[in-house]
Amino acid sequence: DKAIVFIDNFTDNIDTFNHFKQFENINLVGFERHYNYEIVSHHIDDKDFSINNITPIEPRDIQILYSKIPTEIRKRKLINKLRENIEPSIFDFINLNTTFPNINVRYKSVIEELERDNEDLCDLLVMLCYVNACRTIVSFDMAISFLGDSIEHYDDVYDYFQKLDEIIVDYEGNLFTEDQDYFTPRSSLISDAILKQVSQKSFRRMLIRFHTNISRYSIYRYDIFKKYGYDSNYVKKAYPNWREGKEFYETVFESDKSPFILQQGALYLASKKKFQDAFKWIDEAILISRNKYFSIRNTHAIILFQANINTEDTFEDVIVSILKGEEFENKLNNLLQKIDFKRFLPAFIRYVKDLYKYHLFIKKTGKTSLKELLGYKLPFNIENQRMSLAVKLKERDFYVLLKNLLYFELKLRKGEGFGESIFYEAIAFLKIFNSF
Repeated sequence: DKAIVFIDNFTDNIDTFNHFKQFENINLVGFERHYNYEIVSHHIDDKDFSINNITPIEPRDIQILYSKIPTEIRKRKLINKLRENIEPSIFDFINLNTTFPNINVRYKSVIEELERDNEDLCDLLVMLCYVNACRTIVSFDMAISFLGDSIEHYDDVYDYFQKLDEIIVDYEGNLFTEDQDYFTPRSSLISDAILKQVSQKSFRRMLIRFHTNISRYSIYRYDIFKKYGYDSNYVKKAYPNWREGKEFYETVFESDKSPFILQQGALYLASKKKFQDAFKWIDEAILISRNKYFSIRNTHAIILFQANINTEDTFEDVIVSILKGEEFENKLNNLLQKIDFKRFLPAFIRYVKDLYKYHLFIKKTGKTSLKELLGYKLPFNIENQRMSLAVKLKERDFYVLLKNLLYFELKLRKGEGFGESIFYEAIAFLKIFNSF
């Protein structure tokens, strides 16, 4: 019989997961949150796997679950929908069908009480939840460093954990290798609820304390932690002021030149509508990572989209007008009032390269939809527009466009001459380009 190998959080090391896939005497089962799976899905051949979403409850299980809730806390009428056409998870179902305050509300009062009575204990609890959300555990050494001057003896650390024993437990899994104690929240549901309910003030204080007191060399499994610990959503919560948030990322990047830190910093800056800084950081992340990571390339596309929807005319509007031989100067001028001119040529090059991929795909398959190639469905009008251009442009058109655009972009990057004059030289070339 084949051995069955279960891997939880398998996207933390996708290479290991794919290594196991090679063995014919193994049935491989991986578990992951949908968002994290989507980031690495291009590394997995879905022909080899059956992908199952286990978050929604099967209809046959709903009545069984409802009957298992004690009658004294169960609502009289079964509720099985979050909203119209949205099925609940088990967590949602329990919250919907019990008379107790839901878990988020319950832990809000816990956090508020700790904040009022014991700031150090509050910080320690939030820190444990934060580290758990970053897919690792808290070592005793991390706890000592975090608490710093708040303790006089290592026994004081155990006293703190004793006070949190209803929420925090000793970790007894197989992650650790060193001879010391490790700690983790009793469940990820509790951890997520606490992080949602903690105030901005408390979360900010914890985040500053964590990254000031704990060296990255002391963080257990830092290789995993760094993928999640600098998430832009955490920094948004801690730093509503974008200058402070930017300074946080700059400080972190000084000690760890990881492209993932720049990636999250770029997302943070984009959320604050600081698109020029965001593009600068994501471009640097792509350069450092040698364009290897899909998630970083995808972040560039996300930021580009966010920048576009905040302009009257988008990159795509201008590019399409150029490729169709239409008047485009007014659209371009409107766009340049909102974005740095240095952003335009790279966006144009990426767009033309994508069109060429579509051109080859359509030529080879004869398909009238790009979903098979992209793995997702574009909005109808955008897909039609791109397919129309991909069909009408000829091989020679793609060659001429890319050759000249890359030439001008290289001159800009090398700083040969005055930047804006090179840019408008490229625009002059595009004005005379007309493939139809």
